[in-house]
Amino acid sequence: MANVIKIPAKVSLHKLFREISRELGFSDEDIDNYAMDVFELLDKWEQQGFVEVYENYSDRKVGRLKRSDLGKYAIPWYLELYRARISEKNDPLIVLRKDNEDQRGEYSFSVRFLITHDKMFGSLNEKNNEAILKKIKMTVDTLIKKGNY
Repeated sequence: MANVIKIPAKVSLHKLFREISRELGFSDEDIDNYAMDVFELLDKWEQQGFVEVYENYSDRKVGRLKRSDLGKYAIPWYLELYRARISEKNDPLIVLRKDNEDQRGEYSFSVRFLITHDKMFGSLNEKNNEAILKKIKMTVDTLIKKGNY
């Protein structure tokens, strides 16, 4: 666990979570089916008062956050973005944005939407196509910005 960092945090569900998840192809039924997993994570983070952030695959665990700005072509679009698995399955992920830090050093994160790996990072066929990857990342960035207003 040496590669897992605990960040004091409050995490909330963004008001556009459902709307933006729909834009990414999730039906209301899909969103409702994943809601319990998302709310369980929100409750866990509230109870413990922190989120855990990992980098190494071996430290991956449901509910742990991973920075999304470390990958190829991630800057500037994925700055302050994190993702987390909501179950043992690979997809979907939830995308969180680190919004701000208070005077005590506690961060606020907002859960912005559900997304699949392919829609966030490209499919295996797209991973080496810089133009497609930039387009994917700009699309996600646009959705994040939509929630900033």
